[in-house]
Amino acid sequence: MREDEALQVEDVSALLGVGRNTVYSLAKSGELASYRVGRKLRFTRADVERYIEASKTGGSPASTGPIPVAPTSAATPSSPYATAIPEIAPAADPFVISGGDISGDIIAHAISGKGFPCSRAYLGSYLALVDLYLGRADAAVVHLFDRKSGTYNIPYVQRLAPGVPVSVVRVARRSVGLIVQAGNPKHLHSWGSLLTRDASLVNVARGSAMRVLLDEVLCELEARPESVRGYDREVASPDAVAAFVAKGAAEAGVGTSNLAQATLGVDFLPMQNEWIDIVVKKSERTRSLVRAAKRLGDDPRVRRELEALGFDASRLGSIIYES
Repeated sequence: MREDEALQVEDVSALLGVGRNTVYSLAKSGELASYRVGRKLRFTRADVERYIEASKTGGSPASTGPIPVAPTSAATPSSPYATAIPEIAPAADPFVISGGDISGDIIAHAISGKGFPCSRAYLGSYLALVDLYLGRADAAVVHLFDRKSGTYNIPYVQRLAPGVPVSVVRVARRSVGLIVQAGNPKHLHSWGSLLTRDASLVNVARGSAMRVLLDEVLCELEARPESVRGYDREVASPDAVAAFVAKGAAEAGVGTSNLAQATLGVDFLPMQNEWIDIVVKKSERTRSLVRAAKRLGDDPRVRRELEALGFDASRLGSIIYES
């Protein structure tokens, strides 16, 4: 095969030993160079080999800087809902739901199906709330841990969206912790073992919920970031974290139980439970969106879809905060 011959997603998946979703995520983040032929994603063997070589040293050959993310009316290619949300004409003025978690795709799909078109903006939880505050999004799907209160999301809503009237609706719970190489060769067992076992870390960019969680944990441990080897080595997505660990390019990364289950060659060490919520801005424009979010718990299909991905959706639709 020539170096410039086109590879499909399935070919790259086999070469890297990862799932299709991870390949899509690496391409979307810019970690792995790609191009399109019509609507099909394609890769060259040379670019895949460069990615593999760079992964061994922690590099990122295809990434030249921050990847701009704009609202889109379809889900990210790594989502099973990628073709489920129809294209929305600009005149339809869809509701923008920000936040990068796959649960946001499920919610957007469900609300769109009830006649309220939604588009998605794939940003980390922190930046998703900033978007809501600045009026660039109508809702934000977030999972941000606050060490001082030991709770999720509401402290960040109060700090990052002051004066904005919102409804915060519970979506789901899942386990978060450390994604480690299969067999856990560094014998990690706690957050603190990142400091004592000299494990090499791969991190996500600032603004991601997993980055916020790690930073809050380090503050609680009274540890400086530089005390964790690899803290400054960033990749653009949680999927890329799991892929780096699976290939042996890092020994640990912070991630979720459902991400670990979807990645071959890694184990998962649960550390705590996180809560995912949808924060909806209250206004005349979003009145129907607020109602739809509060009724999510009445739709058994949404609950089943979340549970199939490893979420605990027993409190789906519960109102946990209003301002």
